[in-house]
Amino acid sequence: MIPLFDLIATCYKNKDNDSMLNKTIQIKIDKAIRLLQNNSEEALKIFNEILKNEPDNIDALNGKGSALMKLIGSMMQKSVLINH
Repeated sequence: MIPLFDLIATCYKNKDNDSMLNKTIQIKIDKAIRLLQNNSEEALKIFNEILKNEPDNIDALNGKGSALMKLIGSMMQKSVLINH
C-alpha cells in the first residue's frame, strides 16, 4: 500500500508536470498565432503538431482553422491573378 504522503507528493509532481506542459503548449500556440500574419504554412505545422498530442485543444483548433482560411484565401488570390 502506498503511504498517503507519497501519494500526495506524486499528485503534486503530476500537477507541476501538467502545468509545465500547458505552458509549453501555450508558448507554441502564441508563436503560431504570430506566424499567422506572414507565414500561415509554418503556423499550420505548429497547430498540427499540438493537435497530435491534444486533439481537443480549442486554441490549436481555432488557430488551424484560421491558418487554413488564410492559405485558401491566398490560393484564391493567386488563382485570380493567374486567370486574368
